[in-house]
Amino acid sequence: MASAKKIAEIIAAIKTIYPYYSKDADSVTLAKTWAFLLKDIPDEVTEVAFMQSLKVCKTPPTPADVLEQVRALNMASEPTDEELWAELAKAIHETGRLVYYFRFTAIQSNGKSEGDNARDKVQAIWDGLDEKLKMYVGSKGELMRMAECDEADLSFEKSRFMKSAPIIAKRQEYLQIAELLPGGANNKLLT
Repeated sequence: MASAKKIAEIIAAIKTIYPYYSKDADSVTLAKTWAFLLKDIPDEVTEVAFMQSLKVCKTPPTPADVLEQVRALNMASEPTDEELWAELAKAIHETGRLVYYFRFTAIQSNGKSEGDNARDKVQAIWDGLDEKLKMYVGSKGELMRMAECDEADLSFEKSRFMKSAPIIAKRQEYLQIAELLPGGANNKLLT
């Protein structure tokens, strides 16, 4: 989380580059504002994002500029839409293979039936999916329904996923912002 020392370094760097920065502002209020807006970001990330914002800003960077660079850094580390689809396609195929075993009743070495073990594996697949994929698919039951699709249906599903991916990413971003509000995502202001 952005420390007071890191915020002081940032403000000092801005004042060094832009001597008239915050000339008429209360420096304590300025530091508190920066600290409040960057409180959830680790010092290392804050520093990298600040340096990146210095490279692109033509005016003194603001906390919004730094946060924009943090988002860019986060996006660079997230899987692409193609990688997400590959993960989902793999989950669909594996789920399809496991659903076949649901009706088997032979008891295995762990004391569970082959069907129960297959159900546990499908649950593990669902639990391991990226949150964006869970938003897209909706439920474990829908994942199992998708597993019954043939390759032509999956081709259609891929194009549908690619069109939906930016909307899902935006929704996830809004949900993350909503979590910061008092009451979290269940806040009455959002409804």
